[in-house]
Amino acid sequence: MNQLALSNRVQKIALLLSRMEKTVLSLNTMDAELFPQEYLDLCTEAALLSERVTCYLRNIVYATSCSGRSAYLQRAASVQGVKIIYDANTLMVELPALLSKKQGRHSSQIIMEPLNTALEIYVQANHIPRFRECTICILHIYDNHLTESIYFDYDNKQSKQLIDIIAAHMLIDDNATLCDLYQTAVASDRDCTRVYIMPKDRFVGWLIEQNSLDFPC
Repeated sequence: MNQLALSNRVQKIALLLSRMEKTVLSLNTMDAELFPQEYLDLCTEAALLSERVTCYLRNIVYATSCSGRSAYLQRAASVQGVKIIYDANTLMVELPALLSKKQGRHSSQIIMEPLNTALEIYVQANHIPRFRECTICILHIYDNHLTESIYFDYDNKQSKQLIDIIAAHMLIDDNATLCDLYQTAVASDRDCTRVYIMPKDRFVGWLIEQNSLDFPC
């Protein structure tokens, strides 16, 4: 990437950061209890601006870094708090809270790309076998100190993209004859998304365990 192209990209980033700063300042002066929808709209705008900035900066790193895309995405996954654990024939993946399709236009780059790289490395390093028949459980976990307005309809979630990425590394096939899907939203002390993949006969016991927990995180 030549210097002129880099300068143009940095100028776009500076404009986005300026807009984001103004939006955050507006958030700081708005009463969330009196104007809940307006507050949510501003939060969403700030989040989306942040995602665009991250994508622009990430592409500059790709174009100018000798270490390459994979090395950066490994670090991004670590910073985002992506966790992958395989134990007792059950895989657990934790990642940041998913956004709705409308709000998460850039989430495929922000969240899914680092997750894809982290999964690829983890599966290869630990020689984890692929599941044939399994149950996929998705927990949308939300901070219980926030309002219920953060909850979205399941069909607006980016769950399909998440399942596709996990299936590429962990499943023989993700069709409905082999895989069952369970989703739920639970309150906790922080925001995140957890995915569990397990044999079908493990699901009932897992569900009982989850329902006995005060906080799943």
